[in-house]
Amino acid sequence: MGILFLIMNGMYIAFCLFVSKIVTVLLKEDLEVRMDKNILYLFVFIFFFSLPFWDLILQKGIKTYYQVFMSNPIIYEYPEKDKNGKVESLAADRISTISSSGYLSERERFNKLLKRYNVSGFLELYMINSFKKENINGKIITKQDNEKDMGYVRVYLNKDDINYKLIKDENDFTARYQVLAEEKDFYVLKKIDVKIWDKKKNILLGKGSKLKFSFIDIDKEKFRYKFLFWRTGNDMDLVRVKSVDNYNKLFKELFGFRLN
Repeated sequence: MGILFLIMNGMYIAFCLFVSKIVTVLLKEDLEVRMDKNILYLFVFIFFFSLPFWDLILQKGIKTYYQVFMSNPIIYEYPEKDKNGKVESLAADRISTISSSGYLSERERFNKLLKRYNVSGFLELYMINSFKKENINGKIITKQDNEKDMGYVRVYLNKDDINYKLIKDENDFTARYQVLAEEKDFYVLKKIDVKIWDKKKNILLGKGSKLKFSFIDIDKEKFRYKFLFWRTGNDMDLVRVKSVDNYNKLFKELFGFRLN
């Protein structure tokens, strides 16, 4: 794969150099573009070379801007905590975070949930299927235990045994502190705006955001994946721009733990 990557990308660079040369001549002679020939040639080359990567370049530029100018969340107020540093109850909608129903399957896993969240009363979270790992012919395969998600669950953390109740949706949240999010799709990315509310006092504690970068026309027929071999390990492990957020900083600052 490494040799093919070098060969195909080298051929593509040579093609871009050749086409850029022709286009530069046409622009200078036929259109009489008033620009130094070498500078024009460089611009034309960059244009043709970047065509297969336009979405990655745009996404990386947006991510860099976000990291430089929007890396810090906004905090207005801090939650009230007991002497152990815990808040009384916390809820988070499905957009903000999801958890695994595996936490409710046995006491050892449930104890991890207790350690993860500094909450004294109860949590309200969306829980997906739990997963189990099986060794099949020497390979570790991850399988779902169930066919359907549990959905929204109110999990009581102050009981001696594992105690929970299914709830319909975020409209049934009764926790004092609630993490509610809104997702907007901008084609090259999805922006999640998160707000944390104190419902007892009806005040906004803080807000943050997350950028999730989408694949544009994601399939193996795409030029850079099929011909230029822009992959990082196998056919399904494609080069992409990773998501970035500042709301985990917000959770850490307000509650003392990450939400996801």
